[in-house]
Amino acid sequence: MNEDLAALSISEIAQQLAALAATLSELAETPVFDEPANDDDAEFVS
Repeated sequence: MNEDLAALSISEIAQQLAALAATLSELAETPVFDEPANDDDAEFVS
């Protein structure tokens, strides 16, 4: 495999990992379970 191509691939992978890390960081700051979205019409089956 060409060394330049390998270096480019590693660089691209690093960029993708950085983007993924940023996305996960944003998601981690997003409150998901703080409040129920809409439980007015929720049906509880016992």
